[in-house]
Amino acid sequence: MAKPRADERNLARLAVALVREFGGVLDHPQASKLWPAQGLPEPGQRDGMGGWTLGITQHWWGHRATKATKLYIVGCEPADIPPLPDLKLGDGTHVIAQDRQPGRGVNGERLRKGMPGWRPEVSAAEREHTPPELALWLVELAARCKRHNAALRGEPAERTK
Repeated sequence: MAKPRADERNLARLAVALVREFGGVLDHPQASKLWPAQGLPEPGQRDGMGGWTLGITQHWWGHRATKATKLYIVGCEPADIPPLPDLKLGDGTHVIAQDRQPGRGVNGERLRKGMPGWRPEVSAAEREHTPPELALWLVELAARCKRHNAALRGEPAERTK
């Protein structure tokens, strides 16, 4: 699990504030402590800014690991998001990190190479990177949020390009 530095935590809080003010999308790992710390809504809920959370897996966009991710979205209704890719059911061929919870392996051990369910870990670089197809999808989603928020403020659509 990541242990963010204080400046990284501050950057995450700033990102939440900016998404709430201007609309957009913020992505974070599914297990991120940012959601409870900032009062972000869980999937199926909304916050006071109209923001909502979409749970995705980056495997749908080509990541080798499942990489469960939460998206906090303000300014775009669920029906207005870009089309999702064809969903890939099941797990990725790799994992972000080996399961460290007791009881997941045989006789309560951690999963180790050779055990049923074990998969190799992705590299540190791949763990940090977003698949290019997902990055493009997020940019399109953010653009849709920006247009929506401009309309709410009564601004002409040209200013949001």
